Amino acid sequence: MSPEDKQALNREVADLPSRWQRRITVDSNGCWIWNGTRDTKDYGAIYSGCKRRVPAHRVIYVFLMGPIPEGKLLDHLCRVHPCVNPAHLEPVSNKENVLRGISFAAVNAQKSHCSNGHEFTDGNTYRRTDGTRDCRICRSTKKKEQNERTKARHAERKRLGLVVWSPRPRCTFCASFLPKSDSNTTCPRCGTIQPWLRSKAEVKS
Repeated sequence: MSPEDKQALNREVADLPSRWQRRITVDSNGCWIWNGTRDTKDYGAIYSGCKRRVPAHRVIYVFLMGPIPEGKLLDHLCRVHPCVNPAHLEPVSNKENVLRGISFAAVNAQKSHCSNGHEFTDGNTYRRTDGTRDCRICRSTKKKEQNERTKARHAERKRLGLVVWSPRPRCTFCASFLPKSDSNTTCPRCGTIQPWLRSKAEVKS
C-alpha cells in the first residue's frame, strides 16, 4: 500500500468543512455518498465561484489529498458515482479509466478471442488506424470470400455476354492511366516500359 493510500484511509468526514459534512452519508461499504447536487451521470457536484459547477469528488480529493497529477482522472474503485471518499478514488490516465469501465470499448478490450473463436495473439491481431483491432484470420477469410463472389459475378456476366468492368492500369513510374490495349507496353506520357504488360503481350502472341 502506497503512502497516498494510507493517507486516504486515515481521512474522515470530520476532516471536511461542515458545509460539506452535512451533504455526506457514510454507507456500510465505506462510501461517502454525496447527498447534494448531482449531475446527469449521478456524480456529486459543488458550486464554486460564479456559480460554476465542479465534480464534488475532485474538489474533496484535492482538499484532503492535494493536487491531482496532470493528465490524470479520478477513477471510482468502488464503482459508486456519488461516492467522494478519497480512499475509493485513484488517479489514472483517461485510457485506463475507459478500459476499467463497462463501455463498449472496455468490453471489447477485455476479449481474448474474436467472435469466431480465434485468439488475439500478436501475429493474429490487426490494428486499425483508429486504434481498434480485428482478427487477421477472419479478415483473410472475408477477403477470400469476397474475391470468390467477385469472380463468380464476372464469370456470370461473361456467360451472359455482358460487359465486365475492370480498373484501368496505371504506369508504374508516373501513375498515369494506360490504354486498355494489352499490346501497348510503353507509357504514352513518360515512356516507361511496363514489364507486366509486356510479358502479358508476349504470352498472348
